[in-house]
Amino acid sequence: MLPAILPAVTPPPYTLRVKICGTTNLHDAMLSAEAGADAIGLIFAPGSRRLVGVELAREISLGLGPAVGRVGVFMDQPLDEVLRVAERARLSAIQIHGEVSSLYLE
Repeated sequence: MLPAILPAVTPPPYTLRVKICGTTNLHDAMLSAEAGADAIGLIFAPGSRRLVGVELAREISLGLGPAVGRVGVFMDQPLDEVLRVAERARLSAIQIHGEVSSLYLE
């Protein structure tokens, strides 16, 4: 019999959450939800091969239940555009990449 080499581990003080990013259609969003994802990522960064339009993102958002978060991923876009897209696409959170303007911090 092998000796126990791992001590008992207590649960961490945080909860692991999973976001599946780059979702481009409702079918994949539903599969992500069924697989247990806490959120999906919708890419709005210009030039991304996973870019989704605002209306498609809205369709995906409305097709998902409220239990799955919808994160919009933006890159170097003006704050007013980010807010407009977030509202129209029914996002629950935003994720910003690139240079963060001081306008975002006010």
